[in-house]
Amino acid sequence: MRYYLFQILATMSENEIRKQIPLIYLNIWDSPVPYPLWNKSYYESCDMLLSISKQTLNVNKVVLGDVPYIDIDKEKIS
Repeated sequence: MRYYLFQILATMSENEIRKQIPLIYLNIWDSPVPYPLWNKSYYESCDMLLSISKQTLNVNKVVLGDVPYIDIDKEKIS
């Protein structure tokens, strides 16, 4: 079964795969210093970057800088 799934995924382009299986990353960053600037390219490559706390959200905002993103706030959704 896994080999069959691998064959299907190997023939599909990245865009076709991401339409059905988005890349989501939940990160936890406890310390604000140093900012993980080395993770910027990884954060940008994700379809959704989730933060577990306000501290992590602030760190993500600093690392992403001017990269456009959609901020989903729990209070706005309710």
